Amino acid sequence: MDELENIRKEDTKKETDKKCPQCGAVMTYKPGEASMYCQFCEHEEKVELEFNFDEAAQETEFNPTIDSGQCQWGSETKLIICKSCGAESVYDSLQVAESCPYCGSVQVMEEKGKDTLSPSGVCPFEINREKAEKLLREYIKDGWFTPSEFKEARNKPMHGVYLPFWTFDSKVACRYRARCGFEKTIPKRDGSTQIEVTWRNTSGHYKKFIDDWLVLASTRYKDPAFKDVKFDTKKNVKYKPEYLAGFTAERYSLPLTDGWKEAQKGIEAKLSKDIESKIRSETDADRVEDLSIESRYRDITYKYLLLPVWMSSCTYKDKVYNFVVNGQTGKVYGETPTSWCCCCAAVAAVIILLMLILPFFGIPI
Repeated sequence: MDELENIRKEDTKKETDKKCPQCGAVMTYKPGEASMYCQFCEHEEKVELEFNFDEAAQETEFNPTIDSGQCQWGSETKLIICKSCGAESVYDSLQVAESCPYCGSVQVMEEKGKDTLSPSGVCPFEINREKAEKLLREYIKDGWFTPSEFKEARNKPMHGVYLPFWTFDSKVACRYRARCGFEKTIPKRDGSTQIEVTWRNTSGHYKKFIDDWLVLASTRYKDPAFKDVKFDTKKNVKYKPEYLAGFTAERYSLPLTDGWKEAQKGIEAKLSKDIESKIRSETDADRVEDLSIESRYRDITYKYLLLPVWMSSCTYKDKVYNFVVNGQTGKVYGETPTSWCCCCAAVAAVIILLMLILPFFGIPI
């Protein structure tokens, strides 16, 4: 082992394996307070990093041929594979994975890490475990049609996970063509009316700057809720290993080039809506059809960010229900089971209420 490797390992211990100066235990990152915390003696030390431009992750020029590069995560890490669901998570070399944070399976195994891009930035946790658990309990209890048995069921422990995301910036120049429809109401002899539409062609140009378009860089989530989670990416800071202390980080499974293809689909859908609104505003058209767009992308850049979520699950009648709590905002995502008894009772209550109210307005039942 050369001298440079020895230096890197010494730096690693100072950052990710920071020992408590009072009791010697490994300290972890404390969400919302930008500090390292010892859960044994409760000693706390502030992290000397601020949310400013100099500390934010920098944009990298997009190159379709690049899917590898700087692969050092700044610390000794290991890759943990779940035999049950196939999830791949990155842990600190000293951290022990007793169960999969995604499906709860205890069938986890260590695998030699692969050469993948290291994160360029991270949005640190702002919501701690206790707050996340409280928000999840309230979310489940507030469900009107959620079975009482499910509300009283015990959820699996919360796991703090950094999910991988690609963000893309780009200048987009568009040329478009479409048909504009102008409606006119025509009275008929029988007293009815009909709508006549006059069509005319239109074309034009449209420019837009795409800023931090988010793409989930994991292929294992089918639930749309994961893609709908909103983050304030402007709060990202340059990646430092200490932010991951005490948490799991999933490495990306969606390659950078595939991430850009996924981003383009979303961007094109957004451009289509924007241009249709532009045409309606400029022409006062009632309808817009046959819209075709030619887009040119310039100055494409990307970032590889780790974004925070708390994950938990609950098994009810042999089905697993997964929940996600945004580690920045505390918003809860996830589907709860439906009690059809509650639904029927609610419908019956509405019918009875209508039967009591409608006669007062002279409306026959």
